[in-house]
Amino acid sequence: MINELLNLIAPHYPELSIRLNLQACQAINNLIQQEQNELEDLAYEFMSNSFSIFEEDLQDTEQKVPALNLIVATLYTLQCFGADNFETLVSNAISYSNKLLKKNMQCEATTTASHLYYCNFQKHGNKVMDVLRKSLKMADSCMSKKENLYLFVQILNSYIYYLVIQSEFMNPQEIITLCNLIHETISDMEDVPQPAKDAIKAL
Repeated sequence: MINELLNLIAPHYPELSIRLNLQACQAINNLIQQEQNELEDLAYEFMSNSFSIFEEDLQDTEQKVPALNLIVATLYTLQCFGADNFETLVSNAISYSNKLLKKNMQCEATTTASHLYYCNFQKHGNKVMDVLRKSLKMADSCMSKKENLYLFVQILNSYIYYLVIQSEFMNPQEIITLCNLIHETISDMEDVPQPAKDAIKAL
């Protein structure tokens, strides 16, 4: 009954429908916690509905970005799925991140989605780094505009986060290497004021 109602309103109110599907999934997660039973299938259906609405009913890019962020943030907290279902949902989140219209948006979303590989449900540091390295390549391809330097900052923030929580896969050398890349990129930019370049080099 709930699914039928949500399907009816999705074409007219896609953002609201995504939120309701995610809230329903979160409610199921709170009910069953880490136990897997027949409610997992229902939770998976709600989560799948969110992705379907995202793909089919959201046309505006400005709507897609916050909707995808909400999907990823919700998925990050869930523990009600089996390993296969969770892996499929994570793969979908990363896939949709890569399909956003603009390269900088793809980079932002992919960086955020990388955290799904190191959450309460699972901890796969090698997969986190694989996704973050893809984000770095995306960011590097956006560096023809200085306005996109924030992409490097977001990725650096993720690196530092994993170092602070003492994850097994992040070490200071990884951060130093990324900082060196940022320094080199800024140094090569002609339209960045010299005082700004000097300040970056001093970090």
